[in-house]
Amino acid sequence: MEKLNTGHEDSRLRSRFTSWLATVLRRAKIDYVRQQERQVKTVSMEDVSEDQLATEDSFAVQQSEFEFEEERLAKAFFSLSLQRQKVLRMLFVDEMKPEEIAKVLHCSVNYVHKVKQRALQSLRKMLEGREDTL
Repeated sequence: MEKLNTGHEDSRLRSRFTSWLATVLRRAKIDYVRQQERQVKTVSMEDVSEDQLATEDSFAVQQSEFEFEEERLAKAFFSLSLQRQKVLRMLFVDEMKPEEIAKVLHCSVNYVHKVKQRALQSLRKMLEGREDTL
């Protein structure tokens, strides 16, 4: 009779351990995926050739993404902060939704809306000749 209880107890402990282990592994996988999503992809300077560094002018690359009708608009756009430029580019060139941008930038949707609003206000002020009020 004693052996039956021990065998039953062993199988119960084994099933509890198996459930616990499955939960721990699932949570570890989720944590790993989240950590990988948060990491910023970088390229070491050793991996970039000198030719690439010499020929890529960041201003020219940025400017080629937009085809501005007015030089004033181009100057105003490039005087915005990089964050504001990035949000406007994603909204109007890449035609992404604010929710998608928030995921890419790891921020809230409300933040995306605020950056868009402030960037457009700044552009309006600059184009109206009120740069000093920024």
